[in-house]
Amino acid sequence: MRNQKTVLLSVYDKTGIVDLAKELVAKDYRIVSSGGTASALKLANIPCMEASELTGFPEMLDGRVKTLHPVIHGGILADRSDANHEAELFENEIDYISMVVCNLYPFEEAIKDIPKTGQALIDKKEIENIDIGGPTMLRAAAKNYKDVVVVTDPKDYPELMKRMKENDVTLMFRKQLAAKVFAYTAYYDAVIANRFCDEKFPEFMTIPMKKVPVTMRYGENGHQQAAMYQTPTDKTPSASMDAEQLHGQDMSFNNQADVDAAWRFVGEYSIDRPTCSIIKHQNTCGAAVGETALDAYKRSFVCDQQSAFGGIIAINCEVSLEMAAEIIETGHFVECIIAHDYDGEALELLKSKKKKLRILKQPNRYVVPAGLAYRQIDGGMLAQDRDTVLYEKFELMTNGRQPTEEEIKALEFALRAVKNVKSNGVVVAYGEQLVGVGTGQQKRIRSLDIAIDNMNAMPADYRGSKAPLVMASDAFFPFGDCVEKFAAHGGKAVIWPAGSNNDQESIDAANKHGIIMIATGTRHFSH
Repeated sequence: MRNQKTVLLSVYDKTGIVDLAKELVAKDYRIVSSGGTASALKLANIPCMEASELTGFPEMLDGRVKTLHPVIHGGILADRSDANHEAELFENEIDYISMVVCNLYPFEEAIKDIPKTGQALIDKKEIENIDIGGPTMLRAAAKNYKDVVVVTDPKDYPELMKRMKENDVTLMFRKQLAAKVFAYTAYYDAVIANRFCDEKFPEFMTIPMKKVPVTMRYGENGHQQAAMYQTPTDKTPSASMDAEQLHGQDMSFNNQADVDAAWRFVGEYSIDRPTCSIIKHQNTCGAAVGETALDAYKRSFVCDQQSAFGGIIAINCEVSLEMAAEIIETGHFVECIIAHDYDGEALELLKSKKKKLRILKQPNRYVVPAGLAYRQIDGGMLAQDRDTVLYEKFELMTNGRQPTEEEIKALEFALRAVKNVKSNGVVVAYGEQLVGVGTGQQKRIRSLDIAIDNMNAMPADYRGSKAPLVMASDAFFPFGDCVEKFAAHGGKAVIWPAGSNNDQESIDAANKHGIIMIATGTRHFSH
């Protein structure tokens, strides 16, 4: 029988490798290593054999070829239960390798600060951080997990050492380690493939995802477990992934999804003006631009106070003490607040009065992400461009007067809002304050009914504002009924994509009532 006690150690991340090597030596393993790993072991006075000594062949091509040799891969891949394999190893004087500990060159880290420009060659730094020997050894060992223990994650070293001491390195444990290897090498190759690929919709697509180390209380419902995964190829600052939680209980699946929607919503607006949004079930129930954080919050909250109960507050500036006090004094129950920052006194007040309130800080300004968006369906995924265009044109379609500057600001505010609600979506706003949101209805007129009902339910001092009342729709009006209804409630201007064969009916209704209609040419369906 060939030597059963050879272990190959070849790691980029040397965390814990010395302690593991000491345990292996104590268990009478012969250690084979190479490069920096061998140097680290020798520095710790741990005996090891260089891979080149085992293979009888020197490293070459600046280290590109070190472990790609039959002596190594034969020792890893040989089936111990196959007499022919045993005979071949004996004939070629190859020893079994019974353990492989390996992790890979940090390709993901190497590309972190190098923008992908498209149709560009991969630079030398990236190329030299593509590991070849490591994935090959790992996959070979994982394939032969019944005979070879394979470890790629330093976090697994303590469990391995514990099991070695207890002689409990079971076949099921080996299988678990092998599964992690195949997942890791697939992730690693997916990051590289995404970096190389310039096609928008390639024939084969693998989306690399890494689990984020946060605790999720549950999924959409209490009986569903949940986890969160990050895509390293998407470098957009994220509310869910990158925000710092300063206070409160663990986030749930719904909390994370709503926080993402809320931060994306306020990110649509100018960063130099306080903008607040209150989100419930992925849709806004209030939003406004204000002179201060307090002003923006109050104008958002008043839009639909009932729906705001249990919602998510997002604000693109610092939460002031006055804003925090207003949240407390109104008794507004809120699941989570995400903000650019917090005044120190405001943070302490919220912590003291709202024990379970999740308080998140996202110092990075929102950037509209490019690339593709994905949606899971049974059997696969849908992929599409992200909706990054606000409008293709801003064209006056009605007769008579031009829109005022105030109306233009209000229309753009409303358009950004309707872009971030579910279709069919219609919103109405007094200037830069939402006063009604209708969303998710099969009939567009029904969405407007809901928005108008919300507006009419607001406190009297907010109705009949001096600011212009405007309406935005995420898609065309099939009939003139929405414009007629809006006119009946004092509407002044409408923004919509146009594009229906029946556009003229809505335009005629607007002309009849002296309402401005602006066509954008860009639909914003969000299902």
